[in-house]
Amino acid sequence: KLNFKGFAVGNPYTDPYSGTPAMFDTFWGHQLLPKPTYDAYLNECVNSKKPNVKDCVQLQIEMNAAVGDLNPYALDYPVCTSDSTKAKGRAQRTWLMNSMMGKLSPADRKAMGVLAAEEYEPCEDDYAQTYLNLATVKAAIHVQDNLKWEPCSYTVSYNVTDSTEVSTAPIYNYLIDGDYGLNILVYSGDDDSVCGTIGTQNWIWDLGYSVAGKAWQTYTYNEQTAGYATQWKNTKLGFLTVHGAGHEVPTYKPDVALDMWVRFLAGEFTSA
Repeated sequence: KLNFKGFAVGNPYTDPYSGTPAMFDTFWGHQLLPKPTYDAYLNECVNSKKPNVKDCVQLQIEMNAAVGDLNPYALDYPVCTSDSTKAKGRAQRTWLMNSMMGKLSPADRKAMGVLAAEEYEPCEDDYAQTYLNLATVKAAIHVQDNLKWEPCSYTVSYNVTDSTEVSTAPIYNYLIDGDYGLNILVYSGDDDSVCGTIGTQNWIWDLGYSVAGKAWQTYTYNEQTAGYATQWKNTKLGFLTVHGAGHEVPTYKPDVALDMWVRFLAGEFTSA
């Protein structure tokens, strides 16, 4: 029997809104888009009963072009400029855009400035990749000499069918209502647009539970606001934002991430 006590998940892709729609709303929230373009997107693609697919694709092209070379995983952080293939921003952006826009035609993807995945060597400046491919490291972790570790696979392709269109939020209800006693923390770096905080807020407040105490309480680290915390009664569910952190919270705010982890293990964010 597995003695499983709980889990913490960061910037999760949970429902269809968590991805592309939340990304564009995050762009707008960061004031990275001109109002006329965003208004057109809302009117023609979000609020319209019968959106015109071609027009909406064109508006997505315009919005991505307007944002330019920013790192979508951490909008306020610098991008890698040491390699010409990354002149358009972080290498992960290419993988993100190819995944998000996979249903679009090659011409539309090209118009959005999206390179084909095979047109570049991903993450070639990734220090972890270099480290994991050292012969001594491979020997230490018992990896075959002829294998090369890469963060992005050219050969693995997942058949997602409709999985990107189905919300997994009800799984949280199942885990909570099933009286498994799990401590569940959902945390979100608010500088991420790929799985933006606005996307998480879109589903977590609608799970159907009553807030414990005051919602959206400030929590601090080193006497500075580190984010905002909310708990729900009799659920062991907590939601935490990490201000100024990108998609991978420990990468961008390591000290806050460690503090968050220690406090999570102590039950501070899930004990209501």
